[in-house]
Amino acid sequence: MTALARRVLADCHIALRLLEDEAQEDNWSVNWAGALALICCVNDVLKLEKRRSALRKAYEKRLEAWNDKSSDQHAIFREFIKSERNLLLQEYRTNVDTRREVPIFVVDGTPAYFSPDTSAPLSVETSSFALDQNIFRPMKVGRWSNEDVRDVYSDALVWWKEQLDSIDKEVDSVRAIDRS
Repeated sequence: MTALARRVLADCHIALRLLEDEAQEDNWSVNWAGALALICCVNDVLKLEKRRSALRKAYEKRLEAWNDKSSDQHAIFREFIKSERNLLLQEYRTNVDTRREVPIFVVDGTPAYFSPDTSAPLSVETSSFALDQNIFRPMKVGRWSNEDVRDVYSDALVWWKEQLDSIDKEVDSVRAIDRS
């Protein structure tokens, strides 16, 4: 079973709450680093837990699917969990826009993040708003650009729970067959 990985996942939920509540930029950045380390730790702990034969087969099958670039089903693993971890741990940078003032534009009354790498369409009036109290931390580039990183992190937590449930279900099924 995936008991230890689930304990790490529970800590990831605590990390998410800390990210949502933290208003100080320096503290937020440290909390973000911790949250990324934890979400990657779920996989690292699964590697340890796979020592049991039934779990090993289920994990290795899932890992192959998670790393399959031809499928979008597990893109959050490759393009968020692993890529953000690699950026942080190998380059000490992140794909999160942590500026205090984030340029946004409004289309039909809906605000949208204005990426520093794109120019605004001429027909759209842009404004720059100071964001206090940790309101919006957008991803700068990639599949989830312009989305608040906490929302993406939350989606990754849901994805991990689904993966752990699937692994446990497969392990239970194998055990039931072995008992018959």
